[in-house]
Amino acid sequence: MSVLDNSTLWVSISFIIFLALIIRPASRGLAELLEEKIKNVKKEIEDSEKLMIEASKVLEEYKTKQYSVKKDIENMFKKADKDSENIEKKFSERVEDITSKKNKLFDQRVRQLNDRFEKEVSDEIIKNVIHVTEKRIKKNLNPKKDNLIIEASIENIKSKIDL
Repeated sequence: MSVLDNSTLWVSISFIIFLALIIRPASRGLAELLEEKIKNVKKEIEDSEKLMIEASKVLEEYKTKQYSVKKDIENMFKKADKDSENIEKKFSERVEDITSKKNKLFDQRVRQLNDRFEKEVSDEIIKNVIHVTEKRIKKNLNPKKDNLIIEASIENIKSKIDL
């Protein structure tokens, strides 16, 4: 038997040829597929890096905005404190002004009441003086002769005092 008649040999050789024919295109396809996968992974990595850079920028923007908002809030609190101090100051001034006006009005009313009281007392004293003087004059003078003088004097005094 010859080596060429061996079927196992021929099956082995044809299997090796088959594998050589299959492996070469399959390896090319597999290499292309692997290269495609590598390109996709590289693209995804680049996209991820771009997204990370973008996210860093957005984070920085938000940090800047947060700082700005924080400063704005602090400024608002400072302004509110100043406004409340101004309002309190104006309120205190107004209360002081109203109190001063009320005190002046009270003093004026007290003076008016004192003046009125003094005038009433003075008028009463004058009436009493006139009455006592009239009695004394009537008692010390002759009633017949001096009645005219007394009455004229009393009328003169009354007109001058305006009672």
